[in-house]
Amino acid sequence: GSNQRLMHATKSARLDLYILHKQLGRSQWAPAGLELHEITDDGTERLANTEEEKPGKKTLADIIESILGLIYLKMDFQAAYDVAKELGITLPRDPDYDSSIPGYKPDTKLAKVYSEILGGVRFKHPELLEEALTHPSCTHEEVPCYQKLEWVGDAVLCLFARNWIYHQYPGLKVGELVIMEAT
Repeated sequence: GSNQRLMHATKSARLDLYILHKQLGRSQWAPAGLELHEITDDGTERLANTEEEKPGKKTLADIIESILGLIYLKMDFQAAYDVAKELGITLPRDPDYDSSIPGYKPDTKLAKVYSEILGGVRFKHPELLEEALTHPSCTHEEVPCYQKLEWVGDAVLCLFARNWIYHQYPGLKVGELVIMEAT
């Protein structure tokens, strides 16, 4: 599953060595492999007794997701994508992929109307604009309906909403953020 891939990415980047499992306090946490020393009541120094906890798969997956979220919020989507790619958790993309619809001939009248409505924006693949405006009830031999593009757009709006809520309400806990997003 995807948590398995994220867990492996966390371990391969060695981020699992730096996860805080308990509240950070004096001599309560140290990166794995680091020896902590403590001074006893009689003034002697000894190796501190530290218990090493192993984070679970979900925690390891959550770490990668939180780092990607941080990079997205403080930098941008491209930076988050680049880090995910470096960690090997993006899906491969075919550089030769062409999203155009074979045999499609743009309707010049519609293209002009779309351009006027959208303030002169020009599209590399006008057939996708026509697809975005084609209702499922419309039978069209060459152009599919908008449902797949809607699915992608829904994710984009979710990302925008989460970004806005995160910055607008920095003091909210995750459960409260989820409620805000749902409203």
